[in-house]
Amino acid sequence: RPTVAKSFGAASMASGGTTTLTVTLSNANAVPLTGVAFTDVFPVAPGAMTLANVTAANTCGGVLADSGGGVLNAGDAGIQLSGGTIPAGSSCAITVNVTAAAPGTFTN
Repeated sequence: RPTVAKSFGAASMASGGTTTLTVTLSNANAVPLTGVAFTDVFPVAPGAMTLANVTAANTCGGVLADSGGGVLNAGDAGIQLSGGTIPAGSSCAITVNVTAAAPGTFTN
């Protein structure tokens, strides 16, 4: 089975600050996994986390969109990948910039 790991570029950030969110997909199999898809809706408490901008890196291929399947825009509340590929015995990653207007602990 593939595995998924999520990490933030900073342990904390100021209100309105920006950090990266990276989703890493790993495949221990001897063959690539194709048609990979996921949706990640960002947390809304203690205040909405959103995309800070449309800057994104995607080594998984496929189509990276907002969580509703539309074009990425600043302020979007999540992301989704469709049609991605995780190489055999390797991993791929998607990185986006996120922001939050309210301070606090977010569980994503």
